Amino acid sequence: MFYKHYPAFVAGTMNLTELARVCGLSRSTVYKYLKIIIKNASAL
Repeated sequence: MFYKHYPAFVAGTMNLTELARVCGLSRSTVYKYLKIIIKNASAL
């Protein structure tokens, strides 16, 4: 569910709070996911 809405967040059409709400996650969990994504992207 997170990756379904992640592109809208990156494009700026959805903020972090909205992303958390539509995914059924807490904002702190979304921050953790974003940290993982950024870490993995920088490793490439």
